[in-house]
Amino acid sequence: MNSIHILGNGDQAQLMPESMRDEREGKLLICNVPPFEVQNVYACCMVDFKMMKSLNRGEVNLDSYKWVLGNRPKIFMDGNATFFIKHSWHIREFYTNVPKYCGPRPDIAATNFNCGHFAAHYALNKKKADEIHLWGFDSIMDHNMR
Repeated sequence: MNSIHILGNGDQAQLMPESMRDEREGKLLICNVPPFEVQNVYACCMVDFKMMKSLNRGEVNLDSYKWVLGNRPKIFMDGNATFFIKHSWHIREFYTNVPKYCGPRPDIAATNFNCGHFAAHYALNKKKADEIHLWGFDSIMDHNMR
């Protein structure tokens, strides 16, 4: 079975068992900056300009991960060649597939595709996951947007 774990940044990410933080049967995707240290991460998923700008300013360090980047990070890279060259070795791939239900205009639809949604879409459609485990996606249950 192709099982993938996706670690969000909600308060309840702590429910991910300690044993799964280092060794897991499936792959692990993280969304932006993980809420605690994890090992064996397949990719850090990022979809927005804000993360690219934070990386560019040195406010965030994600050097220990490979990245899967969406539409807006690709646009950022295309417009910032020095940043792209500096970080190109991190990029596992660009995943620019945005579902039609995110909106009819591609230039706006990507803004309706948040990081957790992006990671789940990537896991199902690109990595062909049979099963996905979501950790720390509090906003699904209680609208906690911290």
